[in-house]
Amino acid sequence: MGQQKVLSRLQQPVAQTTAHRKSTSSSQQSAEQGIFQKLGNRRRQRQLKGQEETETSEAPTPRQMFEAAHDLYQGGEYQQALDAFNAFVAAHGNHNGIATYNIAQCYYNLGRRDLAIEQFQKCLAEGMAASEYAEEIKKKIADMESEQKPNFERGQQAFQKKDYKTALRYYMRALEAGMARRSAALFNIAQCNRLLKRYDNALLFYQEALDAGIGEYETEVMGRIEEMRVHLGMKPEISGEVTPLSQDDISHLFYKGDAEMKLGHYEKALALFTELHDRVGKSKKPGVSYFNMAQCNRLLSRFAVALYLYEQAIKSNVGEYERETQDRIFEMRKRLGVA
Repeated sequence: MGQQKVLSRLQQPVAQTTAHRKSTSSSQQSAEQGIFQKLGNRRRQRQLKGQEETETSEAPTPRQMFEAAHDLYQGGEYQQALDAFNAFVAAHGNHNGIATYNIAQCYYNLGRRDLAIEQFQKCLAEGMAASEYAEEIKKKIADMESEQKPNFERGQQAFQKKDYKTALRYYMRALEAGMARRSAALFNIAQCNRLLKRYDNALLFYQEALDAGIGEYETEVMGRIEEMRVHLGMKPEISGEVTPLSQDDISHLFYKGDAEMKLGHYEKALALFTELHDRVGKSKKPGVSYFNMAQCNRLLSRFAVALYLYEQAIKSNVGEYERETQDRIFEMRKRLGVA
């Protein structure tokens, strides 16, 4: 089978095949048989079987939910398809990784390589490793991971030359392409921001690296986090815990950050929103916290960092700002020339 044909197949959502049905237990088969079907003219198939569906005001069946998501994908509405497949999984499960595979394909077509890799790996663990798609999925993961290598190496070269702005740009591209060791890219991005004296972004990415599992660099990262807090004038930690903020303190930081933004003082606003994220953002409305930091970075023309933060906002549930966030992601990708 040629490479082009493999890539073409991987750009389609999965419909359950006979091979998939045989790989499931009888109980799973009875539950799933009415949900998935091969790609093709589904409407005509139903007509031939005398199963034409009629309009109904009742809640959609699992089959209807899956087909609606599939149709959105086929129409190129990848974000809406992603939301629909996620809703399907929440209501009816992943069905041996098939729905998770489709989620991965949505992320791939949205250009979110790191999330696509994560979901492809997840679908293999959920059952797709025993399917006819296993080798194609593994190749897809390998191809995406290889995309980031040239960018990461260019970042290393620029860093050695102390050209931290160029290094940052390449590390951000490597992160966007997806990395086997995501924490390494996050750590290097933090280092560049620190050396550029962008302490707010440095603090954020050191924390992201720590959360991603930085291994042998954990002690250094924790030290850098405290260093960035000092630079930003934040209160020190007490016994390893961030000094808690009262509700009044939280409101004060937010409204002060909002006021600085309206005045066009984006650096000051970013520092305030970063402190708010550092203290409470990861436990209370992290999506909104990421969104506010993304807005500041966008207005400071730091588009690569803004793109990352907008994507984290979507992933963390940004609520009423979801549509605007999606529009900003599209805008950032266009500015950066990212497919």
